[in-house]
Amino acid sequence: MNLLTLASGSANTGSMGSPWLIIIVIAVFVLMFVLTSIPQKKRQKQMQKMLSELKPGDQIKTIGGMIGTVTAVNDMTGILTINVGTEDAPTFITVDRVAIYSVAPLQAATPVVETAPVEEPAKTEEASETDSNTDAENK
Repeated sequence: MNLLTLASGSANTGSMGSPWLIIIVIAVFVLMFVLTSIPQKKRQKQMQKMLSELKPGDQIKTIGGMIGTVTAVNDMTGILTINVGTEDAPTFITVDRVAIYSVAPLQAATPVVETAPVEEPAKTEEASETDSNTDAENK
């Protein structure tokens, strides 16, 4: 028997249909459940670890899109105080720990490198003669 014969139920199985078809459908649903639940559990564990390791000084992004620096963590209530302003003009807000979307790695201040202006190369005598010839032709 081939799979099409089993699926069509043309075998002598009565009015219930093919038992193999039911087994295949159940196996597909079990496989889909397993393949979707394993990555979800892995992400959930990573998120729990990230939230439990929050400490003052961490750069975070909330689910609302605000980016700031953690200034205080209350482990008993799960409330964080974050600075969404600058160091010169701080703006503090409090958020629940579960409102944190991601934690950015601490980045060292990048030094500002000033580049010197590019100087034009000095014209040679031959180049200045060519420029004067083209000026004379244009007149």
